Amino acid sequence: MADHLELVAEIPKVEKLTVQDRLELARKRRSQQLKRWEREKDKELGPPPPKKRPQRAKPVKFEPRIILLEAASRGDYDEGW
Repeated sequence: MADHLELVAEIPKVEKLTVQDRLELARKRRSQQLKRWEREKDKELGPPPPKKRPQRAKPVKFEPRIILLEAASRGDYDEGW
């Protein structure tokens, strides 16, 4: 992008442009500005971290004696047998 002095020197040329040409120039410069900001942002942040896959929860398994103890404490005679 041009520095301030270059832009000031360019004013007489820009003043002679038609409205449509000025709009086109402004769009072009804005597009360049956004691209430059995007590059600078990428440099600052670096590459994005790799995405981690969510781990599936392992099913909980209890020993038969624990199942019997829990069923007995609830008074559920059918489950314990």
